[in-house]
Amino acid sequence: MRRMAMWLVVGTLAMCGSAAVRPARADEQADLRQLKQQVEEMQQRIQKLEQALAKKKEEEAKKPEAVQAGFGKIKFDGLAQVWGTSDSKANDTFRIRRTEIKFSGQVHPKLKWAVMFDPAKTLSQNASGAIVQSSRPLQDALLTVPLGTRSQLDAGQYKVPTSEEGMRSAAQLDTVERSMISVRGKWGDIRDIGLMLRGGFDQGEYQAGMFNGEGQNTTDANDRKDAAARVVFKPEGTPGLELGVSTYQGKRGAAKVTNRRVGGELRWLRDPCTLKAEFMTGRDNVSTSTLSDRRGWYVLAGYALDPKRQLVARYDVWDPDTDATGDREKDLLLGMNWFLEKHNAKFQVNLVRKNFDAGTAGSQAGYPAGTRHVNQLLSNLQIAF
Repeated sequence: MRRMAMWLVVGTLAMCGSAAVRPARADEQADLRQLKQQVEEMQQRIQKLEQALAKKKEEEAKKPEAVQAGFGKIKFDGLAQVWGTSDSKANDTFRIRRTEIKFSGQVHPKLKWAVMFDPAKTLSQNASGAIVQSSRPLQDALLTVPLGTRSQLDAGQYKVPTSEEGMRSAAQLDTVERSMISVRGKWGDIRDIGLMLRGGFDQGEYQAGMFNGEGQNTTDANDRKDAAARVVFKPEGTPGLELGVSTYQGKRGAAKVTNRRVGGELRWLRDPCTLKAEFMTGRDNVSTSTLSDRRGWYVLAGYALDPKRQLVARYDVWDPDTDATGDREKDLLLGMNWFLEKHNAKFQVNLVRKNFDAGTAGSQAGYPAGTRHVNQLLSNLQIAF
């Protein structure tokens, strides 16, 4: 009986031990499967991180790097534009329109600088034989003092803050040439020497400054200083919309001739559409020798067919003397932009139809007396870096 009881005890223990081993092995297999799954997930995460890191390195490699200088750092930028012009009333020609070379840098956390030249400029003379200072190669020369995180003070020579299109870099224009507000009125894309405060606020940006009022590379001819200001609002509820106003008030020359203007601007970007418009009116004798009330405006629309191609159209009006009749010019432009590498490499073609109210309007624009209509084909091949 004792032997039988002993064998029963041994058998029971063996069965219990076998039963205990089977669940243990099953748990181990479940743990191994879970661990294997975790390893695979970790490998996927590592692969994604490696891909993101490689993409970031590629993007960093494309960013411009500052060139080491004798003191501080220097950044080098440039713009080259080659134009082709076919004009029904003038000679067809090729032209090196711009070869802008810009150097900028920082020698102290509180002091930055920038200098820009355009060697493509050709010196010209006025009626008295003096050099027209705006034809000199020096474009920008300024020192900048940061004031906090959202504003800064510029001192030197740079663009006067009037006209959205005038303030925009030539490399980023939607058309080959700017509107007549800038080209004929000389109200946009103009430079002067002075001081300007600029910065941003929650829903916009501003510029306000004092200038000599005589144009670039020129000292003041009187004791008065001209004032200019521009404010652009960017409503938070309407992404891509910008609404701006600008003004310029001053006296020009030793005779202190009135030089004033005020304007409004609209810019709306919503892919694939672009809409821009500007209106400006003023009184001066900058573009002609006669003191007159002038007015100009334009509307521009663009449509991106794809990331590489954009259609543009612009209606442009300039009235050099609102008190006179028959002197207005009205231009219609149709064009196409091909972006090889955004604005850094692009090709533009514009077809322009110029319409003059009367023969005197054509002659004021530089065409033979009696000219009523002019057809132009403009092209621009550019690189910017």
